[in-house]
Amino acid sequence: MQAMWLPDYVCNHMDKMVKRCIWNKGDRDRGWNLVAWSDTCQPKSKGGLGLRSARSNNVALLGKLVDNILHDQDKPWLRVITQRDVIAPGYAVYLGDGNSSFWYRNWLGTGRLRNRVPYVHISDSMIKVNDLWNNGTWNMGNLYTLLPHDLFEEINRIIILIDPQGVDTFRWKGANDGCYTTRAAYNWIFDDEKPSSRLWKLIWKCSVPKKDHHGRWLSGFSTSLGEESAFNAEILAIQNGLLHAWELGYRDVICYLDCKEAVDLFLSSDSGVHHWLRNVIMRIKEILNWGWTVVFKYIPRELNTVADAMARQASQDESPMRVWKLPPSFVIPWLCHDLLP
Repeated sequence: MQAMWLPDYVCNHMDKMVKRCIWNKGDRDRGWNLVAWSDTCQPKSKGGLGLRSARSNNVALLGKLVDNILHDQDKPWLRVITQRDVIAPGYAVYLGDGNSSFWYRNWLGTGRLRNRVPYVHISDSMIKVNDLWNNGTWNMGNLYTLLPHDLFEEINRIIILIDPQGVDTFRWKGANDGCYTTRAAYNWIFDDEKPSSRLWKLIWKCSVPKKDHHGRWLSGFSTSLGEESAFNAEILAIQNGLLHAWELGYRDVICYLDCKEAVDLFLSSDSGVHHWLRNVIMRIKEILNWGWTVVFKYIPRELNTVADAMARQASQDESPMRVWKLPPSFVIPWLCHDLLP
């Protein structure tokens, strides 16, 4: 009773067992309650029998935990609770169907919005989150309630899905599927303790060389995506590469990827509904249904040296999208390497 808030049915059952012990005449003979249960549970100094109701006793015992929080914060379990602020930033808003109350549910993760405005206009009291969507963008012009500038900017940073599904919730940013894992949390804790190196982030860079079935260079592109995870970078590269191949007029394409998770995603029936880049994944699946043939194949990283070389260059230049009609000089050694048996 001291560790958790007991469900009502548990408390009622415990009270029922005590009543039977007091008023029943025997194991099978049911007695009448001669005194109200609320009076029976009063202290003896107030005319009661000094018995404790299960709910009141539960509350009193939980009060010891409150007292520990205020006066004895060295206990191990309290140290665990105080570390929640380390993990909390790892979660982000994930909008589903937007059916949450805009003002009265903590869908943004920073508290109910009604507490962040001076008042809620009566015309806005029944508004839901999806009432403020318009073609995939936020439309705050429908509100009669004035939003503070910081709250307005915070809401505008939330991504609206193209095809909303499920409930509004929070997902772990450190994993592609939004699920918390100890490994992802461990990496998250150390994210800010050591400056990131360009050398270790080459994999964020999006670079795709295009060659024909004889290995001859057809085209290629590279771009800097910023601080993206390996999986996100791979997904964005697939989208850009497919669009680039379509514009060049190729209708029979083999897409070699060194990210096995991405290959498995497009070879399976998984819709990618839980991924952070769900919009991009759905867009890729739409592109795959155009009038052409696209095959995904996995290759080890050591056989993808040309793409890695282009990634290194993009990392150094931090350049926007660049299309290479001819092989750039820095990939020539790696092209020769690929021709070796």
